[in-house]
Amino acid sequence: MEFLINELSIIGQYDNKYSAKEKMEIIKDIILNIIKNFYQNDREFLNPINHFKIHSSFFNCKLCSDFTISDWLKEQYRDRTKISVILSGIKRNRDLYIDNILNKKLHYWECKVNNQDYCESSLAGAVYLKGVLISLQNAPDFESEYIEVYFAIEEQIIEKKNISNLINVRQARKLRPRYKFHPKHHPENPWNEASPIDLNDKEAQAVLDQAVIHNLTDGKQYYGYYKNNYYEFQPGGEGEGTGKFDAEGYPVYHGYKINENELIIKVDNEILGKLYSLQNDKK
Repeated sequence: MEFLINELSIIGQYDNKYSAKEKMEIIKDIILNIIKNFYQNDREFLNPINHFKIHSSFFNCKLCSDFTISDWLKEQYRDRTKISVILSGIKRNRDLYIDNILNKKLHYWECKVNNQDYCESSLAGAVYLKGVLISLQNAPDFESEYIEVYFAIEEQIIEKKNISNLINVRQARKLRPRYKFHPKHHPENPWNEASPIDLNDKEAQAVLDQAVIHNLTDGKQYYGYYKNNYYEFQPGGEGEGTGKFDAEGYPVYHGYKINENELIIKVDNEILGKLYSLQNDKK
């Protein structure tokens, strides 16, 4: 999953640097929460900055009239905070600048919101990379959890896309489902016609963390692969109904084995491709 820090949400909206610093703490917490939840055990993600993208203008954006992101970062670096290491690493790596990525990968594209052109922005990058925006609070155009964008590449017809937009830690937590065992999928005594789960809680969580999302009209399912088996994860766990969250705000999912023939019937070719890619990565 790719995360793009939204420079369009930094519009000098704060009266002074103290209120700006208070709101930047939320951005910091969102980023650190994402790293903690998704990447701390990923051997391919020893340096978590690779999944974060910025626009080349990001560090020059003004939080208030006399205080920029660069000024804020200098204070963070002086205090030796973890976020200063992450953002400084991104700053040095031009391959993580979304405007550079778009210009290298695409010849022509369109990105519009309310008939305004945002082609070379993190917003366009979020659509192209199927990523998630991280926006600063009190930016009127980016206060919603989903941003409606019209986007097209090359000869495609421009289409409406909805981009996830994080403005608080609660939303960031919702990105990572937590596994919770359900007794109907007991490995030795499953309920009638229920498929068992042959993983312990730690293994099941690891599979869920790497699983492919399948968006449905009434929610989400996840499909994962582990040791020559496929797994399906559904909302809810023991004592939890569909759409339930645990005490920390994480969505709860239970899981079970699913055979490949049933999988092919349930999901589209894009999801199958991602699962087969995941399968090859595990070999």
